[in-house]
Amino acid sequence: MVGFRTKMGWAQLAAIVLLLSVSAGPMPASAPAQVARYAWLHAGSVQLTSADVLTFAPDGLLFVGDSRASTVYALDVRDSGKAAPSDMRVPDIDDRIAARLGTTTRDLIFADMAVHPITHHVYFAVVRGRQSNGGTPFIVRVSNGGAIDVVDLSDVNFAKAELPHAAPADDASDAEGRNWTISDMAVIGKEIFVAGFSNEEFSSTLRRVALPFDGKVASVGLRMFHTHHGKFETASPASAITPYRVNGHDFLIAAYGCTPLVLFPVEELRDGARVTGRTIAELGAGQHVIDLLAFDTDGRRYLVANNSRRSMQMLDAADLSAAPALSEADRPAMTKGKPLGSWYHWGLPFGVVAIDGTLHLADFDADNAIAAQRDIQTGELNLRPLPKPLLWGQ
Repeated sequence: MVGFRTKMGWAQLAAIVLLLSVSAGPMPASAPAQVARYAWLHAGSVQLTSADVLTFAPDGLLFVGDSRASTVYALDVRDSGKAAPSDMRVPDIDDRIAARLGTTTRDLIFADMAVHPITHHVYFAVVRGRQSNGGTPFIVRVSNGGAIDVVDLSDVNFAKAELPHAAPADDASDAEGRNWTISDMAVIGKEIFVAGFSNEEFSSTLRRVALPFDGKVASVGLRMFHTHHGKFETASPASAITPYRVNGHDFLIAAYGCTPLVLFPVEELRDGARVTGRTIAELGAGQHVIDLLAFDTDGRRYLVANNSRRSMQMLDAADLSAAPALSEADRPAMTKGKPLGSWYHWGLPFGVVAIDGTLHLADFDADNAIAAQRDIQTGELNLRPLPKPLLWGQ
């Protein structure tokens, strides 16, 4: 997504309540002035209640998933400049952000990370405060040389899309469901796909929101065969999703907790439908996928899963649409009638990337990914580019 869910920790999720003002910390820095580029956005103040998931459109429009409000915000962050990979090698990024927010690293949760596709500046969704009555989310930008500023949400061009059928916000018995309203997001064409939890019969739900926002949200119930549990399930939301295109067809790759990897054809994800995906791999139980990253390099395609309790796993993604579906019928004979050990995996083979402590992973450019990586010896959180395809840090 570690101590946090993909985009935040199980324990911390239920405590996130965003304060509008930033009275206890430094004032947000102003973004570079720029003429509004999106006619469908309007100027105003965004009042988040949580900041769980970040993703960008190819043109640099930032989407923020606010699970507590069951809302997706589109923000014009008015970014400028251009960063090279070497500009974004930043040690002690957690200390720098904590200092900017007037607190300590122990008081911060790094909920998600995304890279601006044009400037290559890195954006974090950060929550300050782990107290029981909630914390204060910020959108923090890291630019060339580790410069830190806070995106000013008091005067920003934005639009919002409210998601239907969220778990009740005041239902203490279902606090986890509300906090998983938005578990991950991905832009495919002129839509944003939002994975998460709902109060519908298939609580594992995908919402499709057209761009520009028009007030309409399509909802799709998701079903998948859970390889570790040995049954079909509809209750748990995908922890990470990423788009995938092959042979002229669009797919959504979804990873679930404990840890099936599932493929959904986009053409089947229609409003009101209940769609069963094809489970193509079991990545090993006792974990969840924080980030999925698909990329092409050196004439080959790869899919990388960044995990909560394992090193990153890399799969050959030449044509995932041809991968056979896993089911109880072809479960390995040695495991029939027995629970799978957390070490056991089956389906598509994968390799292990020799990098540990990766809190978040994102695409940076054609030749690099970038990671927020915790040093297991010093405890420092460092921002570091990872050259493709092997993602060995330099």
